[in-house]
Parts: sequence; C-alpha cells; structure tokens
Amino acid sequence: MFPIADFIARFQEILDELDALAAAAGEEALDDLNAEFEDMLLALEEIRPRGEGWRDELRDVADDLDAVADDYAALAGRPGMPDLAGPVDRLRRAVALLRNGPED
Repeated sequence: MFPIADFIARFQEILDELDALAAAAGEEALDDLNAEFEDMLLALEEIRPRGEGWRDELRDVADDLDAVADDYAALAGRPGMPDLAGPVDRLRRAVALLRNGPED
C-alpha cells in the first residue's frame, strides 16, 4: 500500500519548520504560503490509495506542492525573508519521492 501517512509526516515536518521561520521573521507572505501548504496536506490526507483515481489525485497534489515550492523559492530573494533554501530543497525532494512512488 502507498505510504501516504509517511509522506504527510514528512511534509508536516517541513511545514513546521517553515511556520517557525515565518513566526520569527514576522512575514505575512510566508504565513500565507504556509497556509496554502497546509491546505495541500489536508488534500493529501483525503486520498485513499484503494479508491479509483487516487493516482490522479496524488499527481494533482504533487503538482500543487511543486508550485508552492516555486512560490517559496520566489519569496526567498525578498529583503527580510529568512533563509528558505533548506526547507524548499527538502520539499522538492519529498515531492519527487511522492511522484515516483510505487505504482501498485
């Protein structure tokens, strides 16, 4: 069975780090992006690997997570923004693993 719970835990760790960075920096744009990330985790939690079409749902969430990683990278260059390189890199790697998961 596809380990969605493991991915959720991994993504949650990254989100927790990003939440801490946002709180320390007081950056509303980062808070807003973290809220989007959290919504994507909720969507991931709703996927049932035994149901029909779950792979399509998983691809959609992976696409959304890729887009949010791009948005974080774009924020990283702004003045006053904390260093986001580490969490963004981990997010991209986790999304790649999510995309390349087992096909059964």
